[in-house]
Amino acid sequence: MRWQYMWVCNMYMLKVIAMVTKLKGRSQNNFFFATTDILKNSLNQITQSTFHIETNKFFRLKH
Repeated sequence: MRWQYMWVCNMYMLKVIAMVTKLKGRSQNNFFFATTDILKNSLNQITQSTFHIETNKFFRLKH
């Protein structure tokens, strides 16, 4: 069960890293704000979609 969480987190981390490397050409302030926005968005996506669904499944199986 845990490897699924790890896999999802790794996929999002790779996406974030890819986006960050694309933005490195820009100025430092833009880079900083862009990375924070990307991190917020990716965290929101993780918490809303995958984590929510997986935790529901997990608790249903447990109880």
